[in-house]
Amino acid sequence: MKHFWCVLLLLAAACASAPPPLKVQLNPMPSEPGAFDVSDLRGEPETRRYRVKPEELLAASFKTVFDGRPSDGTLTVPPSDPIESWGTAALSDAARLIRGLVAPESWDADPRRAIYVEKDEIVARHVPAVLTQVERLIETLKAHRLTLVRLHVRYFNIPKDDLRIIRHLPALREGLGGVVSRREIEALIPMTYNHRIMVTQTPNLTLYHGQLGVVTIGSRFAYIKSYKSEGPVYDPAIDLVTTGVEIQVRAVANGPDSDRFRVDTSVEVRDLNSITNVLLQNYVLLIPTVLTSRSAGQFTLGPDQAAVLLAPPVRSVNGILGGLGGPRSESDRMTLIVVELDRVE
Repeated sequence: MKHFWCVLLLLAAACASAPPPLKVQLNPMPSEPGAFDVSDLRGEPETRRYRVKPEELLAASFKTVFDGRPSDGTLTVPPSDPIESWGTAALSDAARLIRGLVAPESWDADPRRAIYVEKDEIVARHVPAVLTQVERLIETLKAHRLTLVRLHVRYFNIPKDDLRIIRHLPALREGLGGVVSRREIEALIPMTYNHRIMVTQTPNLTLYHGQLGVVTIGSRFAYIKSYKSEGPVYDPAIDLVTTGVEIQVRAVANGPDSDRFRVDTSVEVRDLNSITNVLLQNYVLLIPTVLTSRSAGQFTLGPDQAAVLLAPPVRSVNGILGGLGGPRSESDRMTLIVVELDRVE
């Protein structure tokens, strides 16, 4: 009998032990330079005007919200509105895209540098080297105006103990991230089900060239924002606070004749940090405190490649997708976003 209890204790200890570390490791590489990067910013600013038709550049932006229901389908949203209604918006979106891809950190360094839309023209004022790349990007948008890019976004919730699978992650403009092969991602996913790593796969995004896609993975929490007085009766006014992860992606060909794509990815994390109860006379107000953090980067991807971005931790992940993360504290976990270049048409 004594030996029987010893066996049970050994079995219990084995069951309570931490899962073995993952054997699969990602090998992130720094992204290749973008075709629109500029290293020489010397010279006096000049002004150039580019007359383009809206239909030659970008389709209208759109958003899609992933609500947790499994889906393997592809979402395609073509421009359905008449060109007259979105023409100015398309030019403005193209101007923002140019500012974000061509020497993105240089526009704010000098008040004489600017890019804006005037009637049916994009007007850019910068040094000659930058303006040359602006023209090259506009030609790229025209050359690929009929191109469709399918991207796949995955959300990983990873304990810090397992972050060795992404060791040597290169530094980005905002955070850490790099380029890996899709084969490495596919080898990692089957092993997540036996470990503490959890993965959420969103629907595929099929975007027009240069079009912005947004994926939101999160939860909404109701709270009492105020009260409406109806005589002696106070009716509570309910509002919602959204927490979770918002992922923005946009793919642009890395040059007019390139088969590789510059994928601009940003991740914004909104965390419900606390809810303060405020007692006012005979009723209570709720004041939520939301913490917002962000990471972003640009990656040059080829076929069967993916971008890995280490995002800020989501501490209030417990409510996302009906309990993702479980009841444990999320202070020892990190968020890993993977964006794959699936197909180009």
